[in-house]
Amino acid sequence: MCAACKANPPAFHSARSLAAYEGPLREAICALKYRRRRGAAVPLGRLLAGQAWANAPPSLSAVIPVPLHPIRLAERGFNQAELLARPVAEALGVPCVTAALRRLGSRGAQAGLRATARRQNVQDAFVPGPAAVRGIVLLVDDVLSTGSTAGACAEALLAAGAERVAVLTLARAILRHGSGASQPQPAETARPGSWS
Repeated sequence: MCAACKANPPAFHSARSLAAYEGPLREAICALKYRRRRGAAVPLGRLLAGQAWANAPPSLSAVIPVPLHPIRLAERGFNQAELLARPVAEALGVPCVTAALRRLGSRGAQAGLRATARRQNVQDAFVPGPAAVRGIVLLVDDVLSTGSTAGACAEALLAAGAERVAVLTLARAILRHGSGASQPQPAETARPGSWS
């Protein structure tokens, strides 16, 4: 764990990613997210579902996708995190609860921001939605960079009554020490072990 994480531990209990955010996986995520190639979500969702099934928390209550702000959702036409979360929930036999979180404000994208700016960009950006979820929940997103978005979501979920939040993403952007920028570096990101 880096010094910044020790000083400001995230609200989520654990985080796992399939691989580093590079190569063909990065290309597939970018095609889905930025070029609106919605069909890319099917194989990516299956990959993520396989990882989730093998390593899920033992008493999981629900799978929750990281929400988009309504304006961003209207621009893109879909929430890529929701497209990934649905096959994960199906594989695990638990509900995919899309109304557990709401995103407030129309803030800029996280991509390209340094770690401090990412934390500020999502501070108070997420609030509990109308569907409260108790117990252990699995938060799903496409990429984990600094963990700021996942941490902000976890804070809102815990405030609404969740017992614990685990995070599952397709990719992990490996940060260069000292840079704070979310630029990937080769590294093993999916390590053996359980969510609990």
